[in-house]
Amino acid sequence: KEGKCDEPDFFTINCDFEEENLCGYMAEANTSVAQFKWLRNNGPTPTPNTGPSFDATYMTEYGYYMYAKAAVPRVKGDKARLISPLETFANTKCVTFWYHAYGADIGSLNVYSQLAQDSNPKTLLWTINRNQGNNWYVARVSTDFTSNFRLIFEAVVGKSSLGDIAIDDISASPKGCPRPAETDFEEEDA
Repeated sequence: KEGKCDEPDFFTINCDFEEENLCGYMAEANTSVAQFKWLRNNGPTPTPNTGPSFDATYMTEYGYYMYAKAAVPRVKGDKARLISPLETFANTKCVTFWYHAYGADIGSLNVYSQLAQDSNPKTLLWTINRNQGNNWYVARVSTDFTSNFRLIFEAVVGKSSLGDIAIDDISASPKGCPRPAETDFEEEDA
């Protein structure tokens, strides 16, 4: 029997990308701000020496994740944007996600918030902009807003095709993000 996540109209910020409908996330492309799309993938990315070999959910080549492929025809500065469904602010104070940014020429991974009433303005919540090694890492962003919001995951291409960036296992919590001293230090490199 299919679960709620299998239904084509089930939208949630919580997503492990195992379902084809991507939990309602939209891959923006061919616009003035996004030149290419995030791709759903399992197993290794096609370009050697960059990207993950497995997902963060199951840590196998059979699980799925989303990634931004930096290979040709991409050029430095091209962007891919993955936009979450609208989230209710009262239910979400912290969003956790896993990211993988491995390759000699990683551009950047940016996470923005966009409040429901704002059509264009967005606020940078989190960013990385260098090779993080061939591991999955966990990140948390505070979403302690007073109105509904979307998250925008933006990958920016670096100077070559050795810059695939991936994300997986996005989850929301009604509790605030732990402060660094309160971190549970769970196993973070896969």
